[in-house]
Amino acid sequence: MSLTVLVFCAYNFYRNSRMAGLAVCIVIGIQAFVRPLLFFLGLDVPSPPQFFNPDSWTLVAYASAVAAIWVALLTLSYWAFSSNLPSRGIFPAEPHAATIGQILAVGIAITIINAFATLYLVYEWGGIGRFIYAVKTGKELKGAYVIREIGTTAVGTLAVALIAMGKVQKTALEYRRGLVIISLIIFLILLNFAVNFMWGNRHNIAVLTLAVLMGWHFCISGSKLSRMAWLSVGALAALIGLRWVRSDLTTEAAGITLKNTMPFWRETSYSLHFAQFDGLMLALRDAGERFELRYGQDFVSGLLAWVPRQIYAGRETYMVGGWFRRNYEPDKVNGWTLTQIGDWYVNFSWPGIFLGGLLSGLLAAAIDAAYRDRRISPWAAGIGAVISFRMLDGGFDFGTLQNYVLFVVPFFLVAITLRLMSAFGLGGGAQTPSYQGLPPPVQS
Repeated sequence: MSLTVLVFCAYNFYRNSRMAGLAVCIVIGIQAFVRPLLFFLGLDVPSPPQFFNPDSWTLVAYASAVAAIWVALLTLSYWAFSSNLPSRGIFPAEPHAATIGQILAVGIAITIINAFATLYLVYEWGGIGRFIYAVKTGKELKGAYVIREIGTTAVGTLAVALIAMGKVQKTALEYRRGLVIISLIIFLILLNFAVNFMWGNRHNIAVLTLAVLMGWHFCISGSKLSRMAWLSVGALAALIGLRWVRSDLTTEAAGITLKNTMPFWRETSYSLHFAQFDGLMLALRDAGERFELRYGQDFVSGLLAWVPRQIYAGRETYMVGGWFRRNYEPDKVNGWTLTQIGDWYVNFSWPGIFLGGLLSGLLAAAIDAAYRDRRISPWAAGIGAVISFRMLDGGFDFGTLQNYVLFVVPFFLVAITLRLMSAFGLGGGAQTPSYQGLPPPVQS
C-alpha cells in the first residue's frame, strides 16, 4: 500500500511534467521504499541488527506507512499551492540573450575553479587517499566543504548548455559539429564528478546525474523514459563501484587492511543510501524514550549553518546523523542519516511529520512555478532540475536555508554573468533555442 502511494504521486508529477515534485518522490523512494522490499524478499534484515528485534515487521510496516503519509502530504500541499505561488526573484531567471557559447564558457570557467581548488587541497594533504580519509573519517576539513559544492554550479550550468545543444542539434547545427560540442560538455560534467569524488562523496554524483537526465528528458522531445531508467540503473551500478574504489584509497591512506564483512545487499543499501530507512525506523521507535526530542535545536543550527566557521567557530552542525548514532554507539564519529522524515520526527514527533510534509510540497511547488517553461527552456530544465535535487533533496528540513545559499545563490551569479557577457558582446555561439519558433514563455 505504501509503495502504491509513492508510485501514484510520482506518476502524477511525471504526467504533469512537475520536476521538483517528481524529484522529491524519487529521493524519498530511494531513501525509504527500497529497503522494505529487500526485507520482504528476505534479502536482508534491518541494520545494525543488534538494535532491532528479530521480528521487526510491525516497525517496518509502521515506518513505511509514515513515509507514505509524508509523500501524500507533500503531494496534497503541492497541488493546493501550485497555482497561486509567486516565483519572480526567488529563483534565478533565465538570461534570454545568452548564447550557448557564453553558457559553455561560464561552465568551463567554473569547472576550472572547481578542479584547481580541490586539487590544491589534495596536494596539501599528500594525495587523494589521504585527502578522502581526512574528509570522510577524520572530519578534518570542516568549513571547507563549500568548495566541494562548486561542482554543483558547474554541472548545472553545463546541463543548460547540453540541453540547449540537444534542441539546436535537431533544428540548426550541423550534426558532426554538434556531436563534438555535446561530447565536450559530457566530458566536463564527468570531470566535475571526478573532482567531487576526490572528496569521497558519491551522493552528489548520483543526484546530479539524475538531475541532468531529468532535465534532458523533459526538455528534449523523443527522449524515452525507458532509456532514462536504464541510464539511471547504470549510474547506480557505477556508484557501487566508486564505494569500493573509495574504500581502497582510504585503506591505503590509513595503512591498515579493512575487510568488508557486510552481506551484498546490506553493502549495496549503504552504498546507495537505501539504509536511511533503517535510521528512520530507529527514530520512530526510540524518539522520546531512548533519547529526548530535539525540539527544534537542529533548526536553530540550520539557521546558523550558512555563517562561516571563521566567523562563528563554535556553531553546531545541523546534520543530526552524528548525534543520532551516538545515542546507540557513543564512540562513533560518522553518523546515521534518517531521511528528512526522521529529522522532523526527532525534533517535533508527529506534528513535525505533518508540518515537514506540507512545507516540502509548498517548496516543490515554488520551484516548479519558477521553472514552468521546462518543456521549452534549457535554462528552466537544467537549473530547475539541479535545484530540485540539490536544494530540495527529499523535502524541506533544517538544512534548506543553507542549501539555498549553496545551490541557488550561485546560479543568480551565473545568470548575472551571462547577462553582462551578452550586454558587452563577450563570448558567442548559437542563440539558446528556448523560444525560437515556440510559444512565448510563461511569465511568473
